[in-house]
Amino acid sequence: PVKADFDLGVSYLSKRGGLFEPELEYKTEHSKGTLFGSYIHDSADEDHLGQPITDHDRYWTKVEHRTRIDEHQTLDVEVSKQSDVNYLNEYYETEATEDKPQETYFQLKKQRDNWALTILEQVRINNWLTQTETLPDLTFRLYGAKLGAATVFSESRAGLVRYRPDDDFGVRG
Repeated sequence: PVKADFDLGVSYLSKRGGLFEPELEYKTEHSKGTLFGSYIHDSADEDHLGQPITDHDRYWTKVEHRTRIDEHQTLDVEVSKQSDVNYLNEYYETEATEDKPQETYFQLKKQRDNWALTILEQVRINNWLTQTETLPDLTFRLYGAKLGAATVFSESRAGLVRYRPDDDFGVRG
């Protein structure tokens, strides 16, 4: 069975317009997640930082999903897409300043006893964001393995990373 909770927030901002915020939280026997959206057709000419608004259709969509494949494996997916660099700061200041950074990734993890293996693929989908992508990153961790009288802790990684500066890198004054 699927348990789901849907909320629709609707606000009217006198200097901006209508703000719509649908949110769906769901849970099954092995999965859970949240789908969140925020949209406004912003009628202002500039945002709260004085930057011109070039596209008045402004939004934020966020997906968080976790599946427990079995007792040793989990799959995590997160997607965060925003219309522009200042949207979160303007409408969701707490999320912009106190939450973890917005990111888009896929991670598969297998963990048993004292070891874990993860496969991480992280990509940049907001072109105004400077981010390092992993394409993919494989990590093996060993915690507290006994080797004679010694205890071994180890982390081994292999992968490809790519630094992606924002699309305006070097253009700003």
